[in-house]
Amino acid sequence: MIGTQILNYRIERLIGEGGMGNVYLGVHTHIGRKVAIKALNPTLAKNPEIRERFKNEASMLSQLHHPNIVQLYDYVEMDQGVFLVMEYAEGQTLDEYIEKVTGPIPEEKAIPMFSKILDGVAYAHKKNVVHRDIKPSNIIISPEGMVKILDFGIAKIIGDTSHKLTKTGTKLGTVLYMSPEQVKGETLDFHTDIYSLGITLFEMLTGRCPFDKTTSEYEVYKKIVEEPLPDARTFYPAVSAHLSSVIFKSTDKDINARYQSCAEFKKDLIPADPLAALAEAKEQKGARKKKKKEKPEEVRPRRRSMLFWNIFMAAFLFSAITIAAFKLLYMKEERYVIASKLYLRSSKSAENNANTIKVVEFGSMVEVIDADNYSDDDGFIWAKVRDDAGKEGYVAMNYLGTRKEFEQIRGIFLAESQDQTTVNFKRAVHKYFVKNGYFDSDRNPEWKITTEGTGGAYNGFISGDFNNDGLDDYACVIANKFYEGYHLLVFLAKGATETKLIIDEELFESAVLGIMKKGEKISTGRIKYSMEYDEEGNVIQVPKKVYESLASDALIVKNKNSGKRMLYIYNLSEDHFNQSIVMK
Repeated sequence: MIGTQILNYRIERLIGEGGMGNVYLGVHTHIGRKVAIKALNPTLAKNPEIRERFKNEASMLSQLHHPNIVQLYDYVEMDQGVFLVMEYAEGQTLDEYIEKVTGPIPEEKAIPMFSKILDGVAYAHKKNVVHRDIKPSNIIISPEGMVKILDFGIAKIIGDTSHKLTKTGTKLGTVLYMSPEQVKGETLDFHTDIYSLGITLFEMLTGRCPFDKTTSEYEVYKKIVEEPLPDARTFYPAVSAHLSSVIFKSTDKDINARYQSCAEFKKDLIPADPLAALAEAKEQKGARKKKKKEKPEEVRPRRRSMLFWNIFMAAFLFSAITIAAFKLLYMKEERYVIASKLYLRSSKSAENNANTIKVVEFGSMVEVIDADNYSDDDGFIWAKVRDDAGKEGYVAMNYLGTRKEFEQIRGIFLAESQDQTTVNFKRAVHKYFVKNGYFDSDRNPEWKITTEGTGGAYNGFISGDFNNDGLDDYACVIANKFYEGYHLLVFLAKGATETKLIIDEELFESAVLGIMKKGEKISTGRIKYSMEYDEEGNVIQVPKKVYESLASDALIVKNKNSGKRMLYIYNLSEDHFNQSIVMK
């Protein structure tokens, strides 16, 4: 299809594939406007009934005009096939956005984004259009944060059996978001979209689907119909209890217990304002006081001794309550786990596996019951804590942070990087961000560890033993989200719990990091000569490059545009990096 002319549009390249057909990028030959051209599968296009339904569906979809729905421009029948010409939405699909950019999306960002999705689906429902295939891969997030929903109504063109289990070509990626009634082949209405929206919200907040994608389709069907949906907080503890309950309601197996509209879903998305409730309570209390003052107060004679005793008891109780309150606040000091996994132990020992009570995940909140005022020989400060399930045990305070610190670290490091980096590195980067004022708010950093890399894989940081001391050191490239600015940061581990920034170098273009391992040979640039004989038996000098083995791991920084590579080698004797070795 590449190069084919559809009306005034020339097909440039393939941008998507599906069971219904392929999607291509088309460009207007006169004004350069980009469009998405969906070509109906040639096998389906040969069926007159399907072609007619495709045409009727296109007529209906052309009436959907909403900023959060991809617009249908035209329906085309020609010798080459049957085509829909649609708005081209630039950006990433929501599943790619979660996987490669954010990981779990913070609630303060997820709620307005999901509200736009609800707005688009609500508009379609008012037009009597049920999507039937709501999932993250059918939602586009633009670089500016705009939301566009794809493929509205397309699932209906195959007829009433399009949602049955006997349908061939069903993909597991779609099955994961099916409602129970969709799995059972029942008649569908807008309730099925409400369910799929709830699963999509689950994935936005936790970074993953509630069902294992490696599970067989049959097992997924069984879980959807028979088993309760897991709590989102068991997948990602930072999810609030309120949004966890919202997900449960939207995905209830009983359609009558679900939200009855997207508007109701959206209204419940944002919790009631506690400040407004407090103001209302104060107002009601003031009204009661005013009403009480209007009544004549009954005055009874009291003896002076009784009055003194009452004042004494009130003062005593006030002091006791104040002391208890301060103690309670201290005893229930909240801290959040900033290690990828932290072991709750029955005793103060990090090396004894037998004393492990349970594993506590990143972002989990614990209450500090008591903490040591000193560190042990390994540099750990131990504390007795209680987790949200009521389990008590010991953890090292080194792996805990305040809520603000946790949320800032979560904003810097993506979900994948949280599992791959040490707490020392997280804290070192966080300290660097705070020191340089790299936060535009408490939770949203102006800079992020860049996610650029081969195939979109996370490649913004790398670990290696740069100074040959047996400890993991780290390097990362951070990028400014407002302009094209990059910095290379290199941190060396200093003991068990400290990390020191060694390099902060401004880069003019983005870079990819790599490692040369200890013992690999590199050319020093020097030339030595060996004595050899030529064909006539004469002695000649033959130049040879000198290669030396690396004494420690070395850092490679490759410029993404020029391809030039710099090799950073730590000089063990002089305690600094040599940064001027250019690799070809």
